[in-house]
Amino acid sequence: MTTRLGSGVAYGKSAGKKRASAQEKADFGYLRRLVYAHTHNVIETSRDYLFETRLAGLMRSLGLTHLEELVQLMQLKRDSRWSGKLPRR
Repeated sequence: MTTRLGSGVAYGKSAGKKRASAQEKADFGYLRRLVYAHTHNVIETSRDYLFETRLAGLMRSLGLTHLEELVQLMQLKRDSRWSGKLPRR
């Protein structure tokens, strides 16, 4: 399964040798830390493509088209549109 992010970079088993940009790596790192902080689950970098597939519904409900937009909203602590939609610990 291959997932394309906003930049057009492919992720997943058929992604080949394409590499994520520095911003995408930072976004995935932020999401991995967030998941670990809330659930103590470790998401390996080889599974980064799961973030977009699993967060697609949340992104749609917020009117977002790219994972980067969601991460930016999450990092703006004063924006509560997304916070009520995440499961509590």
